[in-house]
This record gives sequence, structure tokens and C-alpha cells, in this order.
Amino acid sequence: MSTKRMSRRDFLRVSGMSVAGLALVACAAPVAPGASSGAESAPSDGVTEIRLGTWGDTTDKTV
Repeated sequence: MSTKRMSRRDFLRVSGMSVAGLALVACAAPVAPGASSGAESAPSDGVTEIRLGTWGDTTDKTV
């Protein structure tokens, strides 16, 4: 098994390339709000319904 150590210069080169790549990804154009990903979606009328399912009231001993 090879135990090649990374030099300081190699570390800085890889770190710099990683930061540059992350900066490019962060500058990507945002997706348009009305854009569809191809999947069928529900019509948006500004109302969001949230359904919550629970196991019941844990403090109620009659359940």
C-alpha cells in the first residue's frame, strides 16, 4: 500500500479548486418559480393544507 503524503502545495491547490467550484455553483441561476420539473404537481392557489398524523395524546390514559 502506498503512503504518499500530500504536500502543502498540493493541499492548497486542491482547496483552491474546491472553493472555486463551490463559488461557481453558488452563482448558478435560480430556478424560475413557475418552472416544472416534469412531474405532475397540484395547482397552486396560495393555500397550503397540512395534515398531521399522530399516535394520539400521550397524556390521555383512556386511549
